[in-house]
Amino acid sequence: MLELDSGVTITSSPQVLIAANASLSGNGTISGNVVGTGTIAPGQSIGTLAIGGDAQADTLLIEVDATEADRIDVAGTLDVSSMNLEITNLATPTQNTYIIASYGNLTGTFASITGIPNDYEILYSYDNSGSSNHIVLAKINNAPVITAISDQTDTAKDVTSLSVSASDSDGDSLTFSASNLPSGLTIASSTGLISGTLADDASDASPYS
Repeated sequence: MLELDSGVTITSSPQVLIAANASLSGNGTISGNVVGTGTIAPGQSIGTLAIGGDAQADTLLIEVDATEADRIDVAGTLDVSSMNLEITNLATPTQNTYIIASYGNLTGTFASITGIPNDYEILYSYDNSGSSNHIVLAKINNAPVITAISDQTDTAKDVTSLSVSASDSDGDSLTFSASNLPSGLTIASSTGLISGTLADDASDASPYS
């Protein structure tokens, strides 16, 4: 195992070869390429490993805690097409996104992924402050669920009040909107209340859906 301390840079060789069953870890910098059939394990616990050239290996080992994750920064091409991503959860994740890699260029997607937390996914082109060259562990944004609305029957000049309810499993705040409402009705964006007085011509386009 080769472990780099923070601030340490290996510059003597244009390439570091990781043999099978071996690993490269730590918080330092490799100025050249990293290749092989071993494991890249950024950080000493949580940390960042920088590679100045290209990177390819059999396994990328990433540790994630409540607020941070290991990260590999590759200036050249990061080839993950035959790389297995193994995630170790040190604590229950609480963040919406964790950047686990940056790259100059990216080849492929991970051959396999294990240990991914519930309700999270891997995104390969995440935009972080104007650059989309990031792989992230991202919380899945589930779509809101709207409670079914039963058929409504009204006539012109009726005063209408109908509450629309919805829920979001992610706990996101909801904003309501509606299209093709009968003339005279509007929906409150904050509450989902459809209300108003039906216009005389509201029946012209009936039924509404």
